[in-house]
Amino acid sequence: VDSSSRALPSASRQSARRLVRTMGSKRAIFLGEHHPEPRDHQLQAALLTALLRRTTRRPLAVGLEAVQQRFQPALDDYLAGRLDEAGLVAATEGERRG
Repeated sequence: VDSSSRALPSASRQSARRLVRTMGSKRAIFLGEHHPEPRDHQLQAALLTALLRRTTRRPLAVGLEAVQQRFQPALDDYLAGRLDEAGLVAATEGERRG
């Protein structure tokens, strides 16, 4: 089913609390960013953390388009606590790939 007619982006000012509440009611959300901009990544992390705290009844899945599938084992190790942030960056070639 083509849902592109229902997935038109829009923008409006709202409080962080309202944004998280609205996002928490959606089946899927997409967060864009400028890859080299740390503030964009910090905002994404803050929103995902707030969503995770809010949505205790539903599982939360996150897809990272900037991380190639071949790096999935490194992501798994990071999530399992077997790899710290520096190790994740090294294992995913984050410094080289930007």
